Amino acid sequence: MVHAAFSHTVDSAPLESWRRKLLAIVGHQYGSFVSSASFVAEVSSGQLAGTVLVTDFARYQAPVIALIAVSPGVQDKGVGFYLLRRSLQALAIEGFPKCRAKISPGNNASLQLFRNAGFELCRVEPKSSQQGHNRSTS
Repeated sequence: MVHAAFSHTVDSAPLESWRRKLLAIVGHQYGSFVSSASFVAEVSSGQLAGTVLVTDFARYQAPVIALIAVSPGVQDKGVGFYLLRRSLQALAIEGFPKCRAKISPGNNASLQLFRNAGFELCRVEPKSSQQGHNRSTS
């Protein structure tokens, strides 16, 4: 589903690359995987519609939306926004005052999604210049 969600975007990558990235996220290579703030959404038939995965990446000094993906058949129907809001609510309950997301340059759909959720564009420079987004979840 993730591979298909990004197939025609700037984040397009071979299926094997997405497999490795997902394993890295849940395998704590991007900080501790925050399962309590990571969710999946299904359509009524039980088919996977989307997912949001969160890590607590010390390098960014806040939890990070490591991945948010929506199946092509249900994109632009609010699934991504629902998953993001649900994740932010879970993080707020756990006491995290802010959250970040790293968005690839040119991924305008993700940028708009995060802006609609109240994120503000900011620069985070842990070791090298990287673009990130920050939002207070309280």
